[in-house]
Amino acid sequence: MWQQLTPVDVVNGVDARMIEAEAALKAGNVTGWLAIHNALRAAPPKLGEIQPAAMAPLTDPGTDAARVSLQFREKAFWTFGRGQRLGDMRRLIKQYGRTEANTFPQGVHYKGGSYGHDVNLPVVTDERNNLLFNGCTDRLP
Repeated sequence: MWQQLTPVDVVNGVDARMIEAEAALKAGNVTGWLAIHNALRAAPPKLGEIQPAAMAPLTDPGTDAARVSLQFREKAFWTFGRGQRLGDMRRLIKQYGRTEANTFPQGVHYKGGSYGHDVNLPVVTDERNNLLFNGCTDRLP
């Protein structure tokens, strides 16, 4: 999808719509949540050099858990290739009560070997040695 010198947005308007959609969902505004997603699908913005085609509208899956799953699935498609998935998967565990087993891939990796159990990136030694560092050091799950 991306070439070596392809300019790629770190953030864009789609990211803002995903934040708005998740906020609407957390506030119980299912109609607004679905409207945000369906507006993006009806008139997809250009993503770098790629212009997605219009897509069929989503329908309400009917339960809170299924809506959260749909929110993060849809966001994963929109942000594909920009390295944003890990943070969302960790949030599914910490903020939405999912487990590692139903959030991260399990079993055999398609390129050989198996998926591991580490679900985050370690804090590098230089940062841990910084006396002013007080960030997240919990190693989920």
